[in-house]
Amino acid sequence: LGFGGVLDPAKSSGYLIVDIYNEILRMLSNRIAGLGLSIMAVGGYARYMERTGASRAMVSLLSRPLKLIRSPYIILSATYVIGQIMAQFITSASGLGMLL
Repeated sequence: LGFGGVLDPAKSSGYLIVDIYNEILRMLSNRIAGLGLSIMAVGGYARYMERTGASRAMVSLLSRPLKLIRSPYIILSATYVIGQIMAQFITSASGLGMLL
């Protein structure tokens, strides 16, 4: 078709299926490693904040303004809109779940 090879001939194994498998493996290992480290760092920070009691203090401080809103449906709809806006910029479902 005139598009050329997928890989450099020096890097190719000579078998198309093996080359595709190796390329997918390389891409996944790079992306998963970066995401995994980010999730572990956020999880470790959350555990540290819970252990020191800072998470309870933050929840009590931030929940005071929310108590002024009587309808839980307003909070629910605002949270949904904020989550959808964040989903436009955070493409990873697990990363978005950690932030929400």
